[in-house]
Amino acid sequence: MQLFKSLPASHSHVGSAPQPPVGGLSRSAASPRRVTRRDAAGCATTTQNSGPGHAFFHAWAPTRTQERLPSAKAIRDTQKASRNSRSGPDADVAPQKRASRTPPRRTKRTQQQQQQQRTSGSVSSLSPPPPQDAPSRLGAPVHVGQELELECVRLALEGKGVCLLPPTGFVVLVERTLPGELVRAEVVSVKRGYAEARKLASLSPHRNAVPPPCPYFGPCGGCTLQSLQYEAQLQEKRNQVEQTLRRVGRLGPSLDQLAADSATCRRDHDDGGEGGSRAGGGVAATVGCQEPFAYRNKMMFHFSTKRWLPPDMIEERPCLGLLRPGTADVVLPVVQHGCKLQGSEANALLARVEELVLERGLLPHNHPSGKGTLKHVVIRSGSGALLPAGSAAPLAAPELLIGFGVTHGSALKQLKPVAEALGREFPHLVGVVAQAVAPSQPFSRGTAAVPPARLQRGSRDRGALQGDGPRKAAAGNPQPPPSADSGDALGGEDGDGGDGAGAGPVTLLYGTPYIHDIVGGLTFRISPGSFFQTNSRQAEVLYDIVRRAAALRPGAVDTVLDLYCGTGSIGLSLAADCRRVVGVEVADAAVEDARSNASLNGIENATFVCADVDTIQRNLLAATLEPQAATTENASAAAAAAAEAATATATLAVVPAPDVVIVDPARGGLSLDAAAFLSRSGARRVVYVSCNVATQARDLDRLCNGSGAPFRLVSVQPVDMFPHTDHVEVVAVLERRELQMTTATAAATTTATASATGAPAAAVTATSGAVGSVM
Repeated sequence: MQLFKSLPASHSHVGSAPQPPVGGLSRSAASPRRVTRRDAAGCATTTQNSGPGHAFFHAWAPTRTQERLPSAKAIRDTQKASRNSRSGPDADVAPQKRASRTPPRRTKRTQQQQQQQRTSGSVSSLSPPPPQDAPSRLGAPVHVGQELELECVRLALEGKGVCLLPPTGFVVLVERTLPGELVRAEVVSVKRGYAEARKLASLSPHRNAVPPPCPYFGPCGGCTLQSLQYEAQLQEKRNQVEQTLRRVGRLGPSLDQLAADSATCRRDHDDGGEGGSRAGGGVAATVGCQEPFAYRNKMMFHFSTKRWLPPDMIEERPCLGLLRPGTADVVLPVVQHGCKLQGSEANALLARVEELVLERGLLPHNHPSGKGTLKHVVIRSGSGALLPAGSAAPLAAPELLIGFGVTHGSALKQLKPVAEALGREFPHLVGVVAQAVAPSQPFSRGTAAVPPARLQRGSRDRGALQGDGPRKAAAGNPQPPPSADSGDALGGEDGDGGDGAGAGPVTLLYGTPYIHDIVGGLTFRISPGSFFQTNSRQAEVLYDIVRRAAALRPGAVDTVLDLYCGTGSIGLSLAADCRRVVGVEVADAAVEDARSNASLNGIENATFVCADVDTIQRNLLAATLEPQAATTENASAAAAAAAEAATATATLAVVPAPDVVIVDPARGGLSLDAAAFLSRSGARRVVYVSCNVATQARDLDRLCNGSGAPFRLVSVQPVDMFPHTDHVEVVAVLERRELQMTTATAAATTTATASATGAPAAAVTATSGAVGSVM
């Protein structure tokens, strides 16, 4: 039998009990064979295997052979640092010019720093320092290959542990390391301002440790914080948000002012007033999730011919599961126990899909041979639509939707019997769809797992860092890598896929091509390619926070512009409190769903436009230009100018001057055009919802810092939409600076008018209640 060998619960990122095996697609036995493994010291050992079903799940203890595949940049940095560390007169020779043979001079300060590093009690170097005649060009106190004993102080983006090297506090990032944990790590890359290291061994457990309940914890790489108490997870996520806003967004003064205002508010409201929820540092305490497991309403699983048995065994055998971190064609089979983040019915459906495709002879796509057609399967779940009160069953029934990704349209005919069989066995399965997508390209060791992600939110991709990124990666907050999959529309919504490049149309194999979900009393229709929050229960909490952050005026007098609206869930949740809602989204399917959702809920003051958010700013500028293109000598330029003016007029007819703007972009954040539009829109308040605080910090820097910045930061509220992972949703509220002066002027005018006329100040205020509405 297979075993999952685990370490005690006190060890980080390791399960607490032996677990059964991870099943694959093939049920046939294989002949005994010998398997070469490596022990904790990295030495090769040979064991006798009685077949593929008798592999051992060794503990995810840190060894050199169990680490993620390094990126191409990491390999280049390693080679470069190795050249810099080479001793001898020819250690560093440029292609054009040979470096000086005279060794660099050792200053007294350099000698003191090296001596302090070797004798420090908090961190010990287990390997010799680099040669003194070839110091690092980056000036870092560590070199590639050096082994250190480090203590994690906090978490950075991607869930990496931040370790500070005394006495200078030089940052070393270590994967799979949690606060308070003492580890032995090896430096793998040195960059300007920080270094990255891989964990070799855990010397003492982290703080607030708990045994992870998932048998796949560690190798899976998804729930990196599962061995950390949930309350501690919330605190670490709040700290991540604050650190990123201060370092990347340069928002330290703004956050300090918010913290001071919050302290004053707490003194004035001892009964738990408005400022009681702020945790200090200007960022509010993270809002937790009541149900931290089985919360995802959408997950993607991949087919592959490469079955991974951790730590380092890969079998050529068809399987279905989750991609191994850092790869695009190696899969960890998770069908036997399912995923703890999705519901039990979805896990049962996943296991049955595996069995049926095996029975039908459908095979995973293999890129080298070109054989096989199955790429992935996406399972979406919803609470169902509310039925009329007079119906026999007025309560909503759960709904499930399956989407297959195939590399060739010929597989659609073979999948139809599978879809029909699934429909007969699972009453809650309302639809099965399929789509021909571009096959994933295999990547050699040391390369990125996927091609560069797209900039636009057409896919609503929330799993890959896009956009132009911060001006400089802050130490301790490196930028996350791209998502592990791209090129399909079925899964390209929230980190499960790309933007649909190279994807064919969605084909219905069974039932209906959409499901329904209920959030905040509203029913939403969700198509396979539409964006929707993956945590429906927590989405209701998020939308309530957005509604309060918008600060809509009484009487439903405000116009709300919802950019990157997806299926319209945020805008529709605000429709009852405003005069008009206009949503803008680039994905056609999402816009159709948004319009259907408005009709389904009887909302008549919501309009949804299929448009690129980035073009709104250009259209606004075109509408302000004088009509002088007709006098130009170039007729084609005149025609182009006329067409652009027509487009601008059409856009302005639909997109009004807003009072409040809601933005919920993809992980790439706002483009320069979108940020410029916010500055010129005249909106008095902007509510910025983000799943990537790094790009949000970059955008807030553009909008709030500098003498001519149009907005000031009002509040920052993290929301835990993805428990046990390092991801966090952040709601930042911006208020236009001119509004403060206008409000102060209006208050002074009201007081003066009341004194002159003898009328109550409230009556005078009522006659001028539109102050700031057109700004």
